Amino acid sequence: MAGSAWAAVPGIVAAFTLGLPRTALFSAYMNKHIPSDKRATVLSFASMVRTLSIVVANPFIGLVADRSLTVALAGMGAAMVLVTAFSRVEEKHLLD
Repeated sequence: MAGSAWAAVPGIVAAFTLGLPRTALFSAYMNKHIPSDKRATVLSFASMVRTLSIVVANPFIGLVADRSLTVALAGMGAAMVLVTAFSRVEEKHLLD
C-alpha cells in the first residue's frame, strides 16, 4: 500500500500542474471573444460543465484506482494528452 501512495502523489501534482495553465488560457480566450453582456453567463456555464465533468469522472477514476493505480494514472494521463491535442484554443488567438 505504501508504494501506491508514493505513486499517487506525483500523479496528483502532475495533474494539477498540467491542468492549471490550460484553465487560464481558456479563461483568457473566452474573456476576449465573448461579448460583455453574455460573458458572465457563458463563463458560469463553462464552470458548471467543468465541475460536472469532475463529479462524473472522479468516482469512475476511484473505482479504476481501487483495482490498479497504474492503470488509473495512465488513463488520466492519456485523457489529458488527448484533450490537449484536440484543443483548438491557442495563444495566438489571444494576440491582437
